[in-house]
Amino acid sequence: MFCPQCGVENLNKARYCFKCGAFIQQVAPESAADQEPVLKESSAKIKKKYVFEPGSINRKLDKNFFLPVLLIAYLLALIGFVYGRSVSVSDPVLSGALYIVAFLALLYAVFIISLFVYRMWTLIEGQGARTTPGKAVGFLFIPFFNLYWVFQAFWGFAKDYNQYLQNESPEAPQLQENIFLAVSIMLAVSPLFFFTFELVIAYLVISFFMFAYMAASVASSVNMLAGSLSEDPEAAEAVDNQLSVKTFTGEPVLICATLAALLLIGAFTTSFLLPRGQYGINEVSLPDQAVYGEDVIIAIDAANTGNAEGFFDLTIYIDDQEIETRNVSLEANSNQIVNFKLDDEFVPGSYNFRLGLGSAKDIYEEYDANFRILKPAEFTLSNFKVEPWQIDIVQAASVVVDVANVGEVEGNYSLPLKIDGVVIDEVNVNLGGGERTKVHFDYEPEEPGLFSVALNGFNETLEVFQIERPSNGTVFTNEISGGVNQFYVENNLNRDVVVVLANPDAPLTTLLAVYVHADSSTTIRRIRNGEYAMFYCHGEDWDSHSKRFTRNPDHNKFEETQRIYPPSSQYYRFWVKFGVVGEVSDVPTTRKLDSASFPDI
Repeated sequence: MFCPQCGVENLNKARYCFKCGAFIQQVAPESAADQEPVLKESSAKIKKKYVFEPGSINRKLDKNFFLPVLLIAYLLALIGFVYGRSVSVSDPVLSGALYIVAFLALLYAVFIISLFVYRMWTLIEGQGARTTPGKAVGFLFIPFFNLYWVFQAFWGFAKDYNQYLQNESPEAPQLQENIFLAVSIMLAVSPLFFFTFELVIAYLVISFFMFAYMAASVASSVNMLAGSLSEDPEAAEAVDNQLSVKTFTGEPVLICATLAALLLIGAFTTSFLLPRGQYGINEVSLPDQAVYGEDVIIAIDAANTGNAEGFFDLTIYIDDQEIETRNVSLEANSNQIVNFKLDDEFVPGSYNFRLGLGSAKDIYEEYDANFRILKPAEFTLSNFKVEPWQIDIVQAASVVVDVANVGEVEGNYSLPLKIDGVVIDEVNVNLGGGERTKVHFDYEPEEPGLFSVALNGFNETLEVFQIERPSNGTVFTNEISGGVNQFYVENNLNRDVVVVLANPDAPLTTLLAVYVHADSSTTIRRIRNGEYAMFYCHGEDWDSHSKRFTRNPDHNKFEETQRIYPPSSQYYRFWVKFGVVGEVSDVPTTRKLDSASFPDI
């Protein structure tokens, strides 16, 4: 039967032309006698003229070749990556070999997929296809541009193939374009799957099933059309002989691909036979607590139970920050203690320890541990007091201070008490972390005076009095004796008083000082002539050491000065009275002073 479109002779029972794919109107034979020679003749001719040219849909895609070899490639890649990662710590040599095999398997899978893409496009080459088989494959390897081209190479093929069927064989089953669109999208977003190992594995599994489904869909559609060439068993056998697996496996490139698959399987198997080290951790020793400033040692017992010497990486992490990596060389069937020392940059606080193993520094949670670096004993002083800060010499003063250990561990602290820079007593304090106590010192002075009390940086002043009441009329200072004049003092108050005469031009310089009891009087004789400023102070508890009242002192000064210049043949008697009872016609004016403005006695 000849094709009405191109004129090529086809099998008598063929429905589509094997050259151009046009539908052939079948005509029933007139008789059995006429049919038999035609079949034999046409069959013989087909065996000679059956040639598959680009663009002819009358060919088979051998899914029995593509799907098994693609499955082998993906299985080797998955097993290599998953198992290689699982033994990356314990068996790095095997892990490296498996990674290499897995990578080669992926390259092999890329080759098989590229070959299939090339085969797809040869089906409709020259039949209105948007590209050639070579460009369809080649442009997929152009960086960045391939993110766009995957849609043309896969989704575009489904569109062009269906359009070809629509034009040539409308009743033929079409491809599902959605699956080709899904494959295109999957390839375009593939860089997003390479951030974690788990995403890579998931991508490999998904991509295999999508590619397998796509290949099966194309092969089924094409083979359905090719299978309709003839329903004659003898002719079909002749067609199958040219379209069977032998057609593809006989090509050099597919022979090489098959050999490559066998080599990959052999390399995968050989990986397990290599002599290699097998590594593990016997024990990790880490203190639960350590004191800041002391050495913090992390001891790791690493072992090699394999039959070959090798290297093993240990990485420690503190709070998920990589601190240090050690490459440990271990002989076969040996172990080694590896010590890591933490420096002083780890201040007191709580920390998390994690251990990374192997060159990938994979963290193994079974070795996670928490530890604390404790703050060392640190003492602080507060509430330092000298009570009372003024005492009589017959009394004792208390020196008190609060001592606290603000550290986290027990410690000792020495407290030396110093009086005027001399250590007179010392106390040793032992406190646990966070504890506090109050320390007392009792000091009994041996002499009056002003003393400095010091305790580890704290300082206070202690004033020691010698309370002694002088006898009435006691003169402390007299720089104006030798004259004939008299000075009379009458004290009608209920408190003792001290009267001072000073130089008006130097009022802080005492010329005469006399002590007068309450309700008493006294006279100082032989006063020289002159002009004098007059001061007085009354109070309680006279300190014979500092010559001043220690309680309720009241300092005053008379506004007018005393001028004593009697005639040479006479003497002058001047006087002062305190607490006069009754009417007084002439009351001198006085003003109050602070203690610093009162003359020194």
